[in-house]
Amino acid sequence: MMKIDGPFYAQLPQAAEEAERLAAAGYDGVYTLEGSWESFLHPAIATELAPGMDIATGMTIEFPQLAGRGSEG
Repeated sequence: MMKIDGPFYAQLPQAAEEAERLAAAGYDGVYTLEGSWESFLHPAIATELAPGMDIATGMTIEFPQLAGRGSEG
């Protein structure tokens, strides 16, 4: 069975409404991308309002370089 996920781009004040809208539209899941807002709070809201949906984040975690190593090494 094929599942269809949709982007979850809502700002925090509209996150609840957007999660319900996407669930009602028939999406099987939603995903968020790393952006200018906190990446985990939006999916948490989506899980409360659309518990049957799959939730995913698309984000990158950047770790600092090890102490004593330059950019060339």
